[in-house]
Amino acid sequence: FGCIKDCGRNTETVSLNVRAESIVQSYYKGRVRPDLDASFKYNIFSQQQNDYIFEKPIGNASARFDVLRTDELTFYLYQTNSLSDEVDAGRIRQYLRLLEPSLPPRNATTDFFYGDPREALAVAAAGVKAAEDYCASGPGDDALCGRPSRVEEALRMLGAYGLRGNVTANNAMVLRFGFCGLVPDAPAGLSPANLAAFRAAA
Repeated sequence: FGCIKDCGRNTETVSLNVRAESIVQSYYKGRVRPDLDASFKYNIFSQQQNDYIFEKPIGNASARFDVLRTDELTFYLYQTNSLSDEVDAGRIRQYLRLLEPSLPPRNATTDFFYGDPREALAVAAAGVKAAEDYCASGPGDDALCGRPSRVEEALRMLGAYGLRGNVTANNAMVLRFGFCGLVPDAPAGLSPANLAAFRAAA
């Protein structure tokens, strides 16, 4: 007793759909070494339930769930695999053309902290490495592997930290979230906005 078959569906609930993707996992079809995957994930906290919607954070995937219309939800993002030790200053210099004195130290307050600047640089460098490995292993997607330079790929990855996606209800947009990038236009690579942001930070 108590299931939908017995009582009917609660009319005070709404179904939400979450779509989330990371640029490396989405564009390069999961061909990323585990030690170079930042493993971005998300979860949603329900005030009504005083608990998270999902038992554990969800990665580069979509999900659907029902909540009460009166519920208040908080969307949390996590980086569950730190790359700042694996991708050292030498590799950041190699892939992003940034010198060690200009690199910030890792200052994350927790293991799953999302948005640490040093982690963002390490993730970007790992993304360039993943792209080069993907295109070298073939057969790569020509649209992704025909880029003229490592600089363009570096700028694209500098704008692509974390997850992007949206939350919808009955095809209506509830929340849109984007990458937490160091340049404003991740997919564009060598765009005027990205170049201006990169020069301003130099």
